[in-house]
Amino acid sequence: MASLQVRSRYERAFHRGAPAPAEVLTKGTVDPSSLMSWAYVVTPAHSEKLIFILGLSYPQNSTAFCIDSRGMMCLSRPNQMPVPKDGRCDISRCGVMG
Repeated sequence: MASLQVRSRYERAFHRGAPAPAEVLTKGTVDPSSLMSWAYVVTPAHSEKLIFILGLSYPQNSTAFCIDSRGMMCLSRPNQMPVPKDGRCDISRCGVMG
């Protein structure tokens, strides 16, 4: 997850949520850069062959994914993937796994 470069024909984006609260940071048990939430979105750079996901056919690399700190994973068509808000995937607007 460290790289935001195009890899395996997918573009990647990291969406930060709110920073950890001061009372957590002052205990010294977490890094100062810690977040309360985050989301990682992967969208295809282009489409190719057909694949099957959850019984539906899609052109290969035509599915966008959003994974967040809650352990949720959303699947959507690339042009329909909602932008994460506050470091969380909008699970009301995509197919959910998790």
